[in-house]
Amino acid sequence: MVLRLLVDPDKPPALRSYSLSDLPVADHFRISVKNELNGIGSSFLCNRAQEGDLLDVSAPRGNFTLRPSQSPVVC
Repeated sequence: MVLRLLVDPDKPPALRSYSLSDLPVADHFRISVKNELNGIGSSFLCNRAQEGDLLDVSAPRGNFTLRPSQSPVVC
């Protein structure tokens, strides 16, 4: 999914893609964010966003299906 982050009111929004990191449920989605030292999106999400803030988020895209197999899988 893509997050549209208003990092600086004087600049265009930053668009950042994140993967869902939990099973989807009816009332929320979960993403995991690695806080990069100079990362625009991660710095904003980890240091400035707070519980209750509203974020512009696209619908989830793509899919990942693991088909049954006897072979080991590394992700």
